[in-house]
Amino acid sequence: MTEPKPLEADLERTQKVVLVTGGAKGIGRGIVLHLAAAGWKVAFCDTDQAVGEQLVANAEGEVVFLAGDVASEADVENIFSQTVHWGGGLNAVINNAGIADPHTGPIEQ
Repeated sequence: MTEPKPLEADLERTQKVVLVTGGAKGIGRGIVLHLAAAGWKVAFCDTDQAVGEQLVANAEGEVVFLAGDVASEADVENIFSQTVHWGGGLNAVINNAGIADPHTGPIEQ
């Protein structure tokens, strides 16, 4: 079995673009900060605009906040479109946001 390569080794000569959902707080925030410090262009979305904008101001590297709710199909389409436009493509998505309540009904279809 081979040893896993650090994230920096995967960057090679081109900067990678990643989208992190639920990136303003908690684990998502940590992911955003780590990837940005490692040289990734990081787009992240969240429903908390104030916290998202504050994270952008404090992050190292290229980071953009996109306000939106992953429970809304229209928001998701907009978030992906803006990410690709901003980053010139999209190499990875980290789906950190979600609905935790097992009694929640279906999202938009």
